[in-house]
Amino acid sequence: MTGVTIGLIVLGIFGLIFYFIPVVIASTRDVPYQLSIFLINLLFGWTVLGWIVAAMWAVTEHPRIYEVDTPEQ
Repeated sequence: MTGVTIGLIVLGIFGLIFYFIPVVIASTRDVPYQLSIFLINLLFGWTVLGWIVAAMWAVTEHPRIYEVDTPEQ
């Protein structure tokens, strides 16, 4: 392999990592809609707008719903 080929492979790997940053962020933050973010990123990320939507959804604060037991009266 030539240096150019290795450079292209390394560039492709870094490109894939950058492309899937919204998925990594969603996974790290334990976002409840990880599969949806992955699919939006996979299918529409190449449009840049889809990538921005996935990234914004990954960093948006998601409220957690907790069930609270109340004492019976």
